[in-house]
Amino acid sequence: MESVEISVIVPVYNVEAYIEEAMVSLLDQLTAGVEVIVVDDGSPDGSIGLVHRVLERYPQWRGQVRIVTQRNAGVSAARNRGIALAKGRYLAFLDPDDLLLKGYFEALGAVLREHPEVEVIGFNAIYFTHAERGEPRGIRALEIHREPRHYRAGALDAEARMAQVIHSGQWYVWASLYHRRLFDGREFDRELSMFEDAMLIPELYLAAGEIVCLDRPLLGYRINPTSAVNSVAERQLGDIRRVIARYRELVRAHRGEPYSHYALSVFCGLVRDYHFTLQRRYPLRRAVEMMRDEFALLVEGRPDLDQALADHLAGLEFKRRSLFQHPYLYNLSKRLALQLRALSRGQRPRVA
Repeated sequence: MESVEISVIVPVYNVEAYIEEAMVSLLDQLTAGVEVIVVDDGSPDGSIGLVHRVLERYPQWRGQVRIVTQRNAGVSAARNRGIALAKGRYLAFLDPDDLLLKGYFEALGAVLREHPEVEVIGFNAIYFTHAERGEPRGIRALEIHREPRHYRAGALDAEARMAQVIHSGQWYVWASLYHRRLFDGREFDRELSMFEDAMLIPELYLAAGEIVCLDRPLLGYRINPTSAVNSVAERQLGDIRRVIARYRELVRAHRGEPYSHYALSVFCGLVRDYHFTLQRRYPLRRAVEMMRDEFALLVEGRPDLDQALADHLAGLEFKRRSLFQHPYLYNLSKRLALQLRALSRGQRPRVA
């Protein structure tokens, strides 16, 4: 096999119903210079048998696909194993119940040719509910990047461009291609059962010297009612609290630097996601009470944090009925909406 440009890492565990469609979407458009690493995370069902059967239909790609097996250790450990084995200059990730859309490698290859020093390529996706003959159905857009963006460290407008990229980010690991350098000394947190990508991916973006964001969808994200992201357990709430705490500390550690501003944007999005997650886990009234408690802890109970942090927290938007049930939250949201608007335009938030 010639030199590897891209390694695609596919963690597999109990996805017998979906893995064939995922592998076909990948192998149908595989090209020279791309390797596939399938990590069997101790799956007890027939998923890996299906992977082998799909490979039999693509004998021309057999030399570019590796299947490795490990004891069940979770998706983070499986991805870390794939990263350790990867030979590619760039790393991509495909979850085994999702699909690569047609033109995936063509679009990424075009960016790599135009920007040979790029370290992250971000792109959009679509939601889908099922596939028919390999084509996703039940589609709606998952718009991560509303317009094409290009960031390069050291450019005159670098700070504003990075702010725009970070603010638009939804931290799905599969929504970007990454230079493997970014994983030096970094890996997915094995202790997290959810939000492991939110812990790591923003740091990869912030470490990148050049980022290109595309406004076209390259991946289909399956809305799967049995997947981990659609069921919320107490442990998973603890996971997102850990991620929130990590970015809160980054805000404090880099105070006065642009990095603190970027970490603050990530932090606020995570708090918002946490509150929406609470509303899936608990009845609305209980969730709102817990949100109020969290605000009190993060804003009123932490006077050592920057005022800007409190401003951003205050600007988070919630479901309308939640806001009106608790004027406290409504007033917080209304008070500094202009700060979030400034952030979305790549400007520094005005400190009240």
